[in-house]
Amino acid sequence: SLSFHLPPSLSVPLSLSLDRLPASASLHPPPLHLHPPHLSPLPPPHPSWSSLYQHVSELMMSVPSKTGGIFINNLPKSITEENLRAFITDLLSGNYFHEPLPPMSATIASCSLPFDRRFGRARGFATIKLSPPSATEAFIERAHHTVFLRRKINVRYDHGKQKRDGHGTNAPPAAQT
Repeated sequence: SLSFHLPPSLSVPLSLSLDRLPASASLHPPPLHLHPPHLSPLPPPHPSWSSLYQHVSELMMSVPSKTGGIFINNLPKSITEENLRAFITDLLSGNYFHEPLPPMSATIASCSLPFDRRFGRARGFATIKLSPPSATEAFIERAHHTVFLRRKINVRYDHGKQKRDGHGTNAPPAAQT
């Protein structure tokens, strides 16, 4: 017999006898079903999702484009082309890091830093080309996520401008009738 006693201010003691419980009674709660059996299983993912995932994976892991260009973003708006060229030269020489790295035998072939005409400052990204183009992959590995003027920059292959349909995909625009 279990006894539960309440404080005297709340009233009478309450007693529960386990002998009076039916044999089918259980002191344990029923099991918790995370997926009730009366519900059907989750539907399979949409077929286009896997192809979209595959397409994105291929883009991320793709080899350099024919141009061998490099795209750099998350640059500060206050950057100038001279600052960017000096930064890239320091990365190529290996002297930018706390522990110097071996220098790369490459030079800057071209550098493009678009400016916002309205505000007269950089738009926050740049494209560069190295000479020889074979140094592109090593430079990307060296420069990606490097901190420049207190910002972690992202460096990747430049795939060029891609036309967008206005909904975040690279599909060609629908034909107009």
